[in-house]
Amino acid sequence: MSILRPTRAALVALLAATAACSSESTSPRAIDTARLRADVQKAEAPFSTPVAQSLAALGGAMDNALGGSLVALPAEAIASTGDDPLAASRRIANRAREVRVLNATADVIPATLQGRTLEYDTATRRYVPGNRTGAPANGTRFVLYAVDPLTRRPVVPLAETGYADLTRTISNSAITARLEAFSGTTSPVKRIDYTASLSGTVTTPQVQITGFASDGTDRLDFTLTTLVELAAGRITVTNEAAIPTQQLATRAQVIVDLVTEPGLRLDGRLASEGGTVEMAGRIAADGNGTITVRINGELFATITVRPGQEPTVTNAAGQPVNAEEAAVIIQIFKWFDEADDLYDALSKPVEQALGF
Repeated sequence: MSILRPTRAALVALLAATAACSSESTSPRAIDTARLRADVQKAEAPFSTPVAQSLAALGGAMDNALGGSLVALPAEAIASTGDDPLAASRRIANRAREVRVLNATADVIPATLQGRTLEYDTATRRYVPGNRTGAPANGTRFVLYAVDPLTRRPVVPLAETGYADLTRTISNSAITARLEAFSGTTSPVKRIDYTASLSGTVTTPQVQITGFASDGTDRLDFTLTTLVELAAGRITVTNEAAIPTQQLATRAQVIVDLVTEPGLRLDGRLASEGGTVEMAGRIAADGNGTITVRINGELFATITVRPGQEPTVTNAAGQPVNAEEAAVIIQIFKWFDEADDLYDALSKPVEQALGF
């Protein structure tokens, strides 16, 4: 949804802007900021690898290659839309209106592409079949490339980062798509592996994405469940993730109302040896909102969100918390907030395979 996408530079700027109060916390109790920051960085790292970034940028083009669209989809069309908190959910709802739930008899990976490896054509900005071997017999392989972080297009000349295999199976009238992404070209290493299944009805489709992502050091296990209620104009995205070796577990639920009371409600929880952080609140469609923060069960701070501005973090007395605490709270908020952006990125490559 991209309510907030602070870069590392933005976080550094936030620290600098509030450096005057960084030496003494005005919060009720101190928190283990170093450990919590490390926890969030570990959760973010598996989705920050070159392969993950390639997949996020090229997922729409991969889906189009299987017949998802008759026209090329520029990368910027699926990139972040800034302060619009409902952007990702609108895209999800628009796609759900075309859903073909349990269309299990349709062979949506064209026979002409099964067992083929597709390469990106910079002239047409589309994937086209190449002559490479090694693709799965019941699916399609896509070569992945380094992408420009600003344009979200493959850099030219093309620089390969790995490849992704997409397959589809049908069991008991249920459709399941699987995506396996590998880094490297000579000795590929699996970095992402997940399955996506479609269930429900044409008016209430549900997609569940389950798998893992790794940066080579830590493995993040995740389950993303998205329920679209078209009649009510409501979308519920639940992101459950964990790094068992780090005793880290997070859960974020975003409920988006597109019709009755446009806006979203956020309920997130991160638990680790560094403590338990809970955030809950509402952000309106205009980007204004308030999020309550609890640390180890106690009221700790309030995040105030305003469109086009850095969020502010204040304690129970209404005073700014120190810079280090503010930075880590915003970083955790960002992780919770982007639940449906993550779903959006992971679902794009497999939509056609699911009939979604």
